[in-house]
Amino acid sequence: TRFMAIKPMGKKILVVDDTSFFLNLMTRILEKKNHRVITAEDGFKALNILSSYVPDIMFVDLIMPKIRGDRLCQLVRKMPSMSDCYIVIVSSAISEMTYDYQKLGANACIAKDTPKGLAKSVDEAIAAAELVRRSRKTDMTGVEPTETVPQIDRTPGGEYYPVEAVLEMIPEGVLAISSGMVTIANSPALSLLGKPLDTVIGSPFREIFPEMLKPTIEKLYNASADDLKQGIEEPLVLNGRRVILRITSIDNNTGEMLITLTDVTKQGEIEQALSDSITYTENIIGSMAESLIVLNPDTTINFVNPATCAMLGYSDHELFDLPMDDILDGDLSFKKDISGELSDKGNIWNPDVCYRSKSGESIPVSFIGTMMQDRDETVPRRRNIICIAHDLRPIQELQKQVLQTEKMAAAGELSAGVAHEIKNPLSIILQGIEALEYSLQTAHDRTALFEMTGRIKNAAERANTIVKGLLDFSKQSPATFRMLQTESVINQAISFVESQLAIQNIKVVRKYPRNATEIVADKNQIQQVIINLLLNSVEAMPEGGTIAIRTQRVESGGDGTYSRIEFSDSGQGIPEEEMKNIFEPFFTTKADSMNIGLGLSISQGIINKHGGAIDIKSRVGNGTVVEITLPSQRK
Repeated sequence: TRFMAIKPMGKKILVVDDTSFFLNLMTRILEKKNHRVITAEDGFKALNILSSYVPDIMFVDLIMPKIRGDRLCQLVRKMPSMSDCYIVIVSSAISEMTYDYQKLGANACIAKDTPKGLAKSVDEAIAAAELVRRSRKTDMTGVEPTETVPQIDRTPGGEYYPVEAVLEMIPEGVLAISSGMVTIANSPALSLLGKPLDTVIGSPFREIFPEMLKPTIEKLYNASADDLKQGIEEPLVLNGRRVILRITSIDNNTGEMLITLTDVTKQGEIEQALSDSITYTENIIGSMAESLIVLNPDTTINFVNPATCAMLGYSDHELFDLPMDDILDGDLSFKKDISGELSDKGNIWNPDVCYRSKSGESIPVSFIGTMMQDRDETVPRRRNIICIAHDLRPIQELQKQVLQTEKMAAAGELSAGVAHEIKNPLSIILQGIEALEYSLQTAHDRTALFEMTGRIKNAAERANTIVKGLLDFSKQSPATFRMLQTESVINQAISFVESQLAIQNIKVVRKYPRNATEIVADKNQIQQVIINLLLNSVEAMPEGGTIAIRTQRVESGGDGTYSRIEFSDSGQGIPEEEMKNIFEPFFTTKADSMNIGLGLSISQGIINKHGGAIDIKSRVGNGTVVEITLPSQRK
């Protein structure tokens, strides 16, 4: 529908376009009709003009740099002084796009045409302005551009693609500022600001932020480029979100700036969670009582926990990059003996490793080594090694105390027999002394005198041997491993309990080989094991019986030579359901006994420490067989 032709009166007209040809053409067309014309090359200059000049009609190009025509219309409509201005959008793109110009605040749209066609459309638009003042009726005219009118670029999809559409695809908030006013704001920016588009576009940049942030925004806005680089990384709290604001100056002359608002709330939450996780892990590692050492693939130390420093007496800096072999004591080499096994098995456990402290002290530890898991197992690479070690010194001290306690318990059980053993030689000594006194008075039989003194001497030596053996057995002393004759050790242990065996009517049958066997052992500890087994057999045969002890030499392939000791009794036997518990500490079936249930547990520990083995077989009614194997050679 064409506008009705009405002879216009002279109007104040503002023409905004980025091409001087079009501005000159519009000026000639309008001044020819006695209109007063002012022109602006872009939206910024137009806004400056409108701050002091109120036109009746504005002709605005749709496609312009800096501020697009549609955005300029929105800004103009927010100016109270421009409420009655008639705005006409002029563009060569009108016929190629579906555009609701009324939503922008424009009253009409005309197409750029030939000078003759354009003059006609301009006249009709000016005439329509008079009618609109009364009817507010809008329309579009001149939408058929000629072939000489240049067309705007299209996207591959064939639709016009404004810069605002591109900005909508950016997850960060973007604000374009010109002369201190907001000209562009994408959806993420509006969401962070918590404001609708119409209250942001055309507003002063400083006014769109909460009051409490305005001093910070003002400082950033007025800062130099160097100061901006130093001060923009600290997040601002904007509507409950942590936002990093960055200001980039585009044109210092026009005051054009680009503002980006980056929501780092989630990033901050992730960073905080990561920081909390790291702190939590550090607290766990710092609270560990065990030593933790992380090695590089070349077995140099990469990390140690505080427990390691406390145990070894080093600082973490002193241990860093130190070869693991430098803190191992003895002949064991981590690089040669352990790392290869770790590579093959993935993890190892060794209870006989010793660390060496800074002061040179040898520290026994229970050692666990594990290859660190690699998330990307598809890429072959050398992995770090995790070493965990538990200081065995307190445990060994406790073991010594428990061992001594068990010794004293066994000595208590031996006391009656020892008293009987000592009583016999003492009686001989007393009788001999009386006979000696009588012989000295009469002095008739010198042969009888010498015989009596010999009996006294033998009795005293036997008593001394019994007491010395009991004291040696009872005292606490460090383990001393040496070559011993197996049968001699067994016989001496039997001598301690001979009286109990005789009282209980128990016969001991020794089955020794022609050639004596040997063991590498601590005599005191092995005697404790034998005494424990003999006393267990005594309690299992309250009505008397037989204990058979057999020794023999055993060849164990490449493992060397061993001596086997077998104890078998004719006692009551052990029920099947109790067999699985016999080596557990404090397990006992003797409710009325002073035995606290440590005998077999300690015996097993002693045999294992000697590099041997102990095995027990028993059935109710068929007695019990205990088999002990001990090495006969030093390793």
